[in-house]
Amino acid sequence: MKIKQYHWHHFFGGIALLLLIVQLLSGSVLTLFYSPHLNEAYASVQYLYNELSAVAWVRDTHRRAALFLVLSVIMHFIRSFLRKDYLIRESKTMWLTGILLFLPLLGLLVTGFILPWEWRGYWFMEMVPNYAGEIPLIGPSLSKFLLDAFTMPRALVVHVVILPIITLVLIDIHTL
Repeated sequence: MKIKQYHWHHFFGGIALLLLIVQLLSGSVLTLFYSPHLNEAYASVQYLYNELSAVAWVRDTHRRAALFLVLSVIMHFIRSFLRKDYLIRESKTMWLTGILLFLPLLGLLVTGFILPWEWRGYWFMEMVPNYAGEIPLIGPSLSKFLLDAFTMPRALVVHVVILPIITLVLIDIHTL
């Protein structure tokens, strides 16, 4: 569909792609300095701020770009929804992959929230199994699974390898 008029709200998909590239580059730098162990994760983040101020700037860029990425994806979604792109037969694949792209984005947010192992990440991992335990029928087993399966190295692999690969495949389908 050809856009008849250019306006600032037409560019949220491109902004999201640029922010995803910023996330990829800054995350690649951060993995060089991160230690994925419960006792060392917070210390490695503090080392960035105390000893390596340039890399601390990269971490802050990574954190803020994640926020703006979510905002731009939500704005892109709202714009597509208001234009009723889901009704157009040719764009149903784009609509479906766009919705599916939101799931790994949420996974990246959750794992990125946990990885520094600050007080927020700790309490998040304390609350999620408790909330999951309240789901009827599957709650107790889901809560036990979440507690047993969580390790910092697994969260790092999910954040750095698995979810980015899923995201890149879906972006490829979404854009092409």
